[in-house]
Amino acid sequence: MLRWVVLWYCCALSSILYADEGDASGDTEPITVFDSPAKQNEYSKLKQTLPLLFNQKKWPEAENALNQLLQFTPWDPVLHYQLTRIKVLRGDTEAALRSLEEAINLGMTEVDTIDKDPILSVLRLTTRYPELLKQAAENRSQAPAIGPKSVNPSPISEGIATLNTSNTFYDFRVGVFRSLFSEPSSDDFQTRSGKKKPDKTTLWLQEQVQAGNASGHLGNFYDNRDAGHSNLDTAAFPLLARIAYGPIAKKHGLHNGPQFRFLYDRVTIGNSSTAITGGAFWRSHPRFAYSDPQLTALLGAQYSSNQLYLYPEHLDHDPEYGDLFPANTPYLLISQGSSGSDQPFLKALFEALAALKPEVKDKLIQSGAIMPTLQQLFRYSNKGIQSDAAYLSGAAHPSVFDSANLDRDYLVRSANALELDHLPPIVRLKVIAEERALSGSDYSSPRPEVLFNTPQAIARVFRGKNFSRKMVISAENSTDLNGAPLTFKWVLLRGDPERVTIQPSADGTSAELQICHHVARPISSLDSLESSRVDIGVFAGNGHYWSAPAFITYHFLKHEERIYDEQGRILSIDYRTDEASPPYIDPMIDGRRDWIDNFHYSESSPSQLLGWTRTFPDRAVLEFAPQGVLIASGSHSGTIQSVKGVRYLEKQTSPETPPTIVMETTDNEIPYEEFLKRLENAQTIQKNSAKNDTTIP
Repeated sequence: MLRWVVLWYCCALSSILYADEGDASGDTEPITVFDSPAKQNEYSKLKQTLPLLFNQKKWPEAENALNQLLQFTPWDPVLHYQLTRIKVLRGDTEAALRSLEEAINLGMTEVDTIDKDPILSVLRLTTRYPELLKQAAENRSQAPAIGPKSVNPSPISEGIATLNTSNTFYDFRVGVFRSLFSEPSSDDFQTRSGKKKPDKTTLWLQEQVQAGNASGHLGNFYDNRDAGHSNLDTAAFPLLARIAYGPIAKKHGLHNGPQFRFLYDRVTIGNSSTAITGGAFWRSHPRFAYSDPQLTALLGAQYSSNQLYLYPEHLDHDPEYGDLFPANTPYLLISQGSSGSDQPFLKALFEALAALKPEVKDKLIQSGAIMPTLQQLFRYSNKGIQSDAAYLSGAAHPSVFDSANLDRDYLVRSANALELDHLPPIVRLKVIAEERALSGSDYSSPRPEVLFNTPQAIARVFRGKNFSRKMVISAENSTDLNGAPLTFKWVLLRGDPERVTIQPSADGTSAELQICHHVARPISSLDSLESSRVDIGVFAGNGHYWSAPAFITYHFLKHEERIYDEQGRILSIDYRTDEASPPYIDPMIDGRRDWIDNFHYSESSPSQLLGWTRTFPDRAVLEFAPQGVLIASGSHSGTIQSVKGVRYLEKQTSPETPPTIVMETTDNEIPYEEFLKRLENAQTIQKNSAKNDTTIP
């Protein structure tokens, strides 16, 4: 259902907001790169078949699938490398060498991966192999070309970088457009002056630029995506380039609304001072993105590709509903308020970017570290922070930022103070292990508890009935841009300290987390706004700077009323709502139910769950076994004789109405003992499958 909502949302933005830009001639429009997303499902299905074909050793079928994928992305070195391995397995050494050469020419430079691949052992006996390995090593110093050769960077003309069909291609691997722009020079700009007289911070920055101590705005790009509704006056930022969308891109509705569609090859800061203001799915664009794992992954890709966008929170962070964001990430900057509230932050971030020393900026760009560094500087420089102790606290890392706390002068001078040898590290997370609740047996929703997994943000929705969850998270992939050793801080930024346990490893590179159930509570003693989210921040330090934060978050459903006993046993979950004053339920996170579950335990063994009863508004009562199946005959208080399978679905009549969760049962009932045997066999197969899983790297 969620993907359907995403498609509806993107189509609705195009059809509703931009209907006036359609072609009235009725003639068929030529197919362009901007029509490519229609083929994304075809590509994705092919990609998903590869591991299965490889595991089943169906080499001809795997080769055919790879050749079909190469029709979408012929410039993808990974596909050519996979084709190399398949050709070896099919016994065609010469063809394998040609594929390996193509992979290396296109950017496959991981010499260790190639040389340690057991499948390629036969290639190492050839005279051509050492030459190819040498070429791969030499190519490491070159930035690999991305995309087809027919795509050419668009030149800058009078400060405008136009996005069009000639400089854009569609990257099926991540489902986004990539647009290329030429390196700008000062000759590409007209001399203009801003509407306002420069203040002392701007004058100081201008002096640093003129002295060569700051990089200035040349090379930076601004992307406005609200049709100038909240527009940055670029005249006040000399040599700052503006991205413009060509007529075909506009006709496809790609120029307005949230930036969930493009990755650029230049440092870009943008904004869209818009939101979804009507219907059941009203929300800010960040809340929309955080509700979908693919969109959050794209935000993470933008973050590591030197891009950052700003959006207003628009009712998602206000007293009426509290903090509605289901997660927290460093991938965006969200401003408190609505239209125009992003302007102070835009100006401050562009000036901080311009204040970076030229050599510092170059290194940050090459490392994909511009935006993590700006996030660190921005959060540290807010009023009331500006110390390590305050920075390593929840006060520095809210969901939403208020411009009243912005200290622009401190931010700009801090950016200029960065030195090449001492730069903030980049923290990266991955999940090592976790307790997972299962739909049906542990909770009554078709949605998973996993919201998303990205390098700087891991998010979960607490759905299961158990009182707590455990996770083991590693930060070992964190890096310092100068190779300095790192230390780590794992900090509870938001939540009840008595209900969250953080146990770092001896070296601090990992931690075991235990998060117990939370109810909505004020964010802090200084902020009465209600939140039902737990935020844990992870920071890497190199002795000079702490990194921008990475987050592990748990979102708790406020529309549920849960009762646990002193031993942490779940006693009841009440999903019923007061019709006179129904609580807000985010339709992209959960659906409405109309029942209450009461759980029952063994008197002789109090920790043993016997099952639960579900009571509906008409007082109908159903009994469930502890595995979540419906008891067809017998009783959990006596002997369960037979059961029926249960599944949960979301029913939705239209995009304008929120979903309702309904329960469906199978027609056939089976003996309970037989069901338990089937369950045990299924669990064994699942474990063995996980152990033997083989995929193409």
